[in-house]
Amino acid sequence: MIVSSPEILVTMTAVSEDEINNWDQAIVNLHATVATEPADERAAREAAANLWSEFGYRDAPADVVRMLVHAIEIGYITALRDLRNGGGDRLTEPLPRD
Repeated sequence: MIVSSPEILVTMTAVSEDEINNWDQAIVNLHATVATEPADERAAREAAANLWSEFGYRDAPADVVRMLVHAIEIGYITALRDLRNGGGDRLTEPLPRD
């Protein structure tokens, strides 16, 4: 499923370039904080690339794409770290309900 919607572009025009840059910088900083293991970073980069190539929003501005891909990588790296630290035990617990 490739997302390509003119409605998203209209919505994006309401967001200033400064706001996007601020979001991007925050995600870059978080990425730098969690990406401490080169092997995890490589695995996350590959996983994010695979996910984005299949489902990514291809018409998004390059800065937005980079921000979203970094966010995917952050989640993947954090999940790898959690699993390595025994967090996989929680996978068998029921999910909390709101």
